[in-house]
Amino acid sequence: MIKVESDMLVLDSSFSKQDVLAINHFVEIARAQERERIIKLLENIYDYPGEWDYDNPIESLISIIKENK
Repeated sequence: MIKVESDMLVLDSSFSKQDVLAINHFVEIARAQERERIIKLLENIYDYPGEWDYDNPIESLISIIKENK
């Protein structure tokens, strides 16, 4: 059985080592996809001229990343 507790996956003892490796592999895939999504947003930053605040560029980046899921 898999449960989510405190934002973590909790596996019971019926899971094999291969099950855990497969879950970890899936998590790495999801992490890589999210990293690529953010990189693509940053590479295309000039597509968001109306959303860019030159006085506060960090907040502009955060806003763009949050709004483009």
